[in-house]
Amino acid sequence: MISPTLFAFTAALGVGFYDGFFGPGTGSFYALAFVTLSGFGLAKATAHAKLLNFSTNIASLLFFAIGGKVFWMLGAMMLVGQVIGATLGAKMVVSQGSKFIRPLVVIVSMLMSIKLLSEQYGLLVF
Repeated sequence: MISPTLFAFTAALGVGFYDGFFGPGTGSFYALAFVTLSGFGLAKATAHAKLLNFSTNIASLLFFAIGGKVFWMLGAMMLVGQVIGATLGAKMVVSQGSKFIRPLVVIVSMLMSIKLLSEQYGLLVF
């Protein structure tokens, strides 16, 4: 396992760059890095990934707000959905643990990969 400092300068920096440049799937990449490099369990890794993802989202919000490029009503609706999803997700993680998270992470990662590859090569658009 690597130290938190080394994690910050390798995985967090790399995933952060990806997040700023591309964006989709960042939480999964953070969670994977926490599990493989820091030895976290999946529930703890997911919680830490959420915190890092939240941090980058706040930075993006500030950046785009300064430029006047934020659709506030749309953002408010997304916030409501996020709060509901986070509340339900946290309750499920606490009650079911890794047996719930692990298959979900795999399924969502696979679907995201299929979507991105299909868009890249024009196979499917959904």
